[in-house]
Amino acid sequence: MNREKLIFVICLAGLLVYKAVRFTVYKNPKKISIATWNTQTFFDADFSGNEYSEYSSSKSGWSEEKYYVRLLRLADALEKIDADIIALEEIENLNVVYDIVNVLPYTSSLRYAVFARQPGSSLGLVLFSRYPITGAKTHQIQLPQVLPATLRPVLEVHVKVAEKDVVVLVNHWKSKASGGETGKIIRQCQNRLLAECVSQLKKEAAGNSLIIAAGDFNQTTAEFEIDRESRKILFCTNNSTEEAESVWFKTADVDEGSYYFRDKWEQIDHIFLFSEKYRFGFCGTVNGRMFVRYDGTPNAYKLYSGNGLSDHLPLKAEIHLR
Repeated sequence: MNREKLIFVICLAGLLVYKAVRFTVYKNPKKISIATWNTQTFFDADFSGNEYSEYSSSKSGWSEEKYYVRLLRLADALEKIDADIIALEEIENLNVVYDIVNVLPYTSSLRYAVFARQPGSSLGLVLFSRYPITGAKTHQIQLPQVLPATLRPVLEVHVKVAEKDVVVLVNHWKSKASGGETGKIIRQCQNRLLAECVSQLKKEAAGNSLIIAAGDFNQTTAEFEIDRESRKILFCTNNSTEEAESVWFKTADVDEGSYYFRDKWEQIDHIFLFSEKYRFGFCGTVNGRMFVRYDGTPNAYKLYSGNGLSDHLPLKAEIHLR
């Protein structure tokens, strides 16, 4: 029997909705769990010409066999993350989302998904949920002399948990690996865009929605503006300042980071909570055996051997609904 799911497909040109035949109802949960994970350049087996150079042809060693092995490994990882909502970064296209859906166990509760990608970009964003998705859209910055294909949107997803509207803003900010000073300016613009999204959501919902931002921000906790007294992260627009609790302030004694670079842990993956009526519960990285190497560092995917999973650890948080 084929697994039945609801898939929302988003591109900047429009929104396509596929009707679900059935779904599981969760009544009045006292808490929900959310995770974010950069899956490390998850390309499919088709060579469209939009891939990174190491995945652009069979000469590089990338193959259909390696793709499906990696796909099964990803599905297993999603089950082990075991979150109500999971945001994924660096997924190539919608075909990969369909393939993930098809290889997930029939018993998996992740029955809804959204995909978004900037036209011309190599990689996009996905959000899986075990709760019904009621709407989604993207937000994007515009900068002169910056190719649109190099920019990544903010994916706004509305999830219905009992009678509550949970809004997840999925981010993948500009990397420091390329761009230099321009990259820093782009991240500053993405920071402001996120603040504007949160400010607008609060106005529309009159403070009743649970608003969460998650993803790979390519920026450490210390690089954000922090209120020293409240220990909250500050996101500023021209007219307002939005305060957020950081998952890393709840895990300081447990985790040093989710990404390991040049012999140093970094906190560049984040989960931010913008709603004062809710609070973080258990937080931390998912570091089971398949996610880490023998020395505890992320089990990065190696194209030449086909071994590994991702160079990031999943970051997970429980959020209690007051």
